[in-house]
Amino acid sequence: MRSFEIQIYKDRKWKMNSVYDDLNLAIDEAKRVDEGCRYAGVRVIEDNYDEATNQTTSRTLFSGGAAKTEKSKKPGATAKPKSTGPRTGTGREPVRKRGAKATAKK
Repeated sequence: MRSFEIQIYKDRKWKMNSVYDDLNLAIDEAKRVDEGCRYAGVRVIEDNYDEATNQTTSRTLFSGGAAKTEKSKKPGATAKPKSTGPRTGTGREPVRKRGAKATAKK
């Protein structure tokens, strides 16, 4: 039995969005979701279930959004250096949480 799962990349995790029996329909829907730019990434996973062995195999058939560029990034590389100048933003940037202060052990 084959099924095609559309997964979206949201909150730093891949989450299942929908499941289809038809490959073309699943890829068309994934492309539509990718064009919407609502999520950082989208992918289509094919799941094959073998009833005789009770085993499932999976493979990725389509990747869009951040999933396309994720493999091309070098490990340890940063996107861009932090600015040391005055803040110039629109006010819509996400708020960054600060880490806990280190306490000295006695």
